[in-house]
Amino acid sequence: MHLPMPFRSRAFLSGLPALALPACAPAPADTAIPAPVPALLDAVGRVALHRGMNVSGDAKYTADHLPALSDTSIQTMLDAGITFARVLTFWDAVEPEEGAYDEAYLAGLDALLGRLDAAGLTVMLDMHQDVWGVGFGGDGAPRWTCDEALYESFEPPSGSWYLAYLSDEVQACFDSFWADPGLQEQFAAAWARLAEIGRRHPSVAGYDLLNEPFWGTSTQEEFEEVLLPAFYERVAAGIRAVDDERCDFGPWRRPCRFLALEPSTQANILPSRLVFPDLDGLVFAPHFYPLYAEEGTGFDGDLTHEIEHLEEIIAHGQDQGVPVLLGEFGIFSTHGTEEAYVRGLLDTFESHAAGTAYWSWDPHDTYGVLTPEDEPGYLLPAWYRPYFSALPAANLAIEPLADGMRARFTATAGDRVVAMVPAACAATTTVEGAEVEARDGLRWTLAPQGSGTVEVTVQGCSEGP
Repeated sequence: MHLPMPFRSRAFLSGLPALALPACAPAPADTAIPAPVPALLDAVGRVALHRGMNVSGDAKYTADHLPALSDTSIQTMLDAGITFARVLTFWDAVEPEEGAYDEAYLAGLDALLGRLDAAGLTVMLDMHQDVWGVGFGGDGAPRWTCDEALYESFEPPSGSWYLAYLSDEVQACFDSFWADPGLQEQFAAAWARLAEIGRRHPSVAGYDLLNEPFWGTSTQEEFEEVLLPAFYERVAAGIRAVDDERCDFGPWRRPCRFLALEPSTQANILPSRLVFPDLDGLVFAPHFYPLYAEEGTGFDGDLTHEIEHLEEIIAHGQDQGVPVLLGEFGIFSTHGTEEAYVRGLLDTFESHAAGTAYWSWDPHDTYGVLTPEDEPGYLLPAWYRPYFSALPAANLAIEPLADGMRARFTATAGDRVVAMVPAACAATTTVEGAEVEARDGLRWTLAPQGSGTVEVTVQGCSEGP
């Protein structure tokens, strides 16, 4: 974590490049045909719209650094219509001693990804950090990556955990890292080891290069325009050295697995200035945590200002033709307004053909989606609306509805739409503007009626906020 609608005009997406998801074979030749929208694409060139979960925060604290993910909780996730998992990994778990990789951890991660393959989820591996690493009681960087004297002099601040970022010791570790190309290369090598595993799994669509990069004592301008882009290029080179496959996604050719770049955590309160390196296969993956959501003090029901900020975040990626994916958002309170908050953020991003991942899928009550008994939590019904998980890209506009979703696009012969229908909605869901061609569990394949500009609606499960 985190420091603290009708058709939208920007939802009519055309003429910009896109990025694809895997589940395809490498293609023999490049194509110059531009993809039509700044969005993730599926294997046949449709916009892939994901509702996701972070899996899981408890991996920070388990002995093996892996999430306590039962078969029951995976099924609960699928029943809610979730298609995407941002899976936490840690540099300390991969390389606890300098130059020595933990093969037991890597085997455990490999096995976890196999289970997610079988579940049909799409996965983004996330190299996670909080407060630099284990030497400060956080997670992420191994202890050997920073001066031992800094750990010894560190005194945890009183109050919120993230205030530790402002300590001299934590800032010094970050400053040292951003100034040390050699240490960054070691980080990239750890990522390459993860990518060797990830590339073997059909579920793995991409890699989130660093969770919530912190700037240390540098300015936002220096950090997001110079230091962070240079770091991302080094890590990208390490990953692409072992995973450089390119795939056909409909008529477009892209890297089979994307690289997700996060802005600094200042983007929670300030517009991002992140400069994207000159690489293909990139995704912009910001986070969003207003202070009241982070501190659990309660949402007042008005998202006006939050949506204005989110629109700026989305525009920063889409204006440069880079797909946007909200890698984390959450709200940690029980005031009765949380469902409206979640649905408001889903609506904002989905109207821009951008997916989301909630923090976090853990078997306890803190985050509201799963109970300690692996049963649906009080907040999970916020996701109980049918939606389109795959849509034709041409002239696409998406309108979230209180009980579903409407989409407008230019249809051609053979186009198909995929709707995800949460289990709680299956009996009441209806479709307009398309025929239900097949049902594979909660995944409905729809054939749009007519050609040219068409409008397709899926509705059901109306007990929203």
